[in-house]
Amino acid sequence: MGKIKPYFHSIDLLRGITALFVCLYHFINHHDGKGFLFEETETIRAQSYILIDSVYIFFMISGFVIPLAMMRQNFEIKKIFHFLLRRWVRIEIPYLVSIIAILFIGLLWSLRGGAPISIDNMQLVHHFFYTAGIFEVQWLNPIYWTLAIEFQFYIFIALIFPIINSKNDWIRYGGIFLLSGISFWLTDPRFVFAYFPLFISGLLYLYYISEEKNKNLNLILFILILIQTAYLFSWITSVYILSAVLIVEFLNLKKQNPLVRFGKMGYSFYLMHGIFGGTFIFFMRDYISNPYLLLVLAIPIAITLSFAFYWIIERPSQKLSKKINYSK
Repeated sequence: MGKIKPYFHSIDLLRGITALFVCLYHFINHHDGKGFLFEETETIRAQSYILIDSVYIFFMISGFVIPLAMMRQNFEIKKIFHFLLRRWVRIEIPYLVSIIAILFIGLLWSLRGGAPISIDNMQLVHHFFYTAGIFEVQWLNPIYWTLAIEFQFYIFIALIFPIINSKNDWIRYGGIFLLSGISFWLTDPRFVFAYFPLFISGLLYLYYISEEKNKNLNLILFILILIQTAYLFSWITSVYILSAVLIVEFLNLKKQNPLVRFGKMGYSFYLMHGIFGGTFIFFMRDYISNPYLLLVLAIPIAITLSFAFYWIIERPSQKLSKKINYSK
């Protein structure tokens, strides 16, 4: 592997921007017992569909940063337990706390609405193991499905790492072609296979910046993956993926940049924006009738509370996960 920057601060920026786009989509399409925040006929809601495909940027990021970390730590199959444990600790602790927060908010909503809250124990078990989607159990938070796909990717990438990290180009690129081909047939959105082109786009960009000999080939394959992504998902998704890669390639940000600082808590914001901002909208609709004002107020409130969540919950779990070293 060639010389690569020790850290890509533009990746943090991407996480923050993507979480913000998803937040905007959810707030614009907010729905509760009082109805939709914006009527279906309003332009802002009709055009908000272009925001939701931005969530696929997270998969491209994982396709880039996870193999990069594995290469740097000399990952081997025998280290799979420590690798998965590290990833599990990194995402699971904030995830579980967010579930507790949802149950608590649900209790408040039920008290306000006069309806009792019911907790399905099996639903919680499926959430713990990220299997709710597989068994068609309703997610407590609609964004949780992406975490399930991410964890499937962690397992899969660990198992095929010897292929994608092979020094033999025939093995490496043969694996890429096989994975991209699988996504044409295994299209069930509950499983990681359907999203292989998105993860592969990040992997090909990693190949592109880490080696000199196959730069043109990696560029051509990346363009083909973008075409496949447009075919299987949408042209908007391809634009998002291309834009994300261009940001990483050409935007050299410093750690002190405010946008980078915001992006560092992107996971917390992604997890909690609906809980914080959605709850604010629900309780304030009786007092503020203007939906645009509610939208404008809900976003900074969600960001501020997510920042607190990052420092209290996510950052300690991040530090804990780094203590699980699979390089030795």
